Amino acid sequence: MTRATAAPAMDRVVPVQARSATRALLGLLGDALRGVVLYGSHVAGGLRPRSDLDLLAVLRGPLDETTRHALMRALLDLSAPPGDPDHRALEVTCVVEADIRPWRYPARRELQFGEWLRADIEAGFVASAVEDPDLALLLAQARAQGIPLHGDAPDVLLPEVPQADIRGAILAMRPEVARNLVGEELHALLTLARMWVAGDRRDRRQGCRRRPCAGAAAGRRARTADACTRRVPRALRRRLVRLALPRRSLRRCDVRGDAG
Repeated sequence: MTRATAAPAMDRVVPVQARSATRALLGLLGDALRGVVLYGSHVAGGLRPRSDLDLLAVLRGPLDETTRHALMRALLDLSAPPGDPDHRALEVTCVVEADIRPWRYPARRELQFGEWLRADIEAGFVASAVEDPDLALLLAQARAQGIPLHGDAPDVLLPEVPQADIRGAILAMRPEVARNLVGEELHALLTLARMWVAGDRRDRRQGCRRRPCAGAAAGRRARTADACTRRVPRALRRRLVRLALPRRSLRRCDVRGDAG
């Protein structure tokens, strides 16, 4: 039985910026663009004033240098720093289909745009393709919750990521998260919440019998933190730390649990 291509979701509740970014990708890539998926907080719930819009683009082949720079400049024009009153920050991750299908870990990231790269892009610097363990978590989230903006539905466009590779990605990212616990608390918490949501979703699909936990709700609660001094609920902290962090890292940071 052949699975039909998903109709573009332009008539659904999709942010104007996401539509504009998809059109920009299509304009620069044409038939080389295999698909685009909107995922993240806009889809899962919990979109806050400073939240970014997450897009995953699957390409038919690698990008040449001219196209890489043109894509980054086009996305820079459509994005805005967090907190802008009229526009959101964009995060756009590009992968080549042959680098994720058949699935292998760690997968290769062809290109990534984000507001943290604005100064580099304006200076003319665009990073090369690189293997990225975090793609295991990103693809798992986009496949489970994503809205197709171009091409096939996410469960057709994207491969299923084995649970072992999700756990491998969590372990690989532990040192970075531990470093960010002091000074980049918000980034660390968002990364931990994404780890939890990805792992928890797979457990539920596989019929895990342990007591259900509010993985998606915890991710939303973490995303509502608009200041690094926001205190983390004790249950959320306990679960996330057990999932990803050495105990000594927790002792070194000022992340406190609520009393209730």
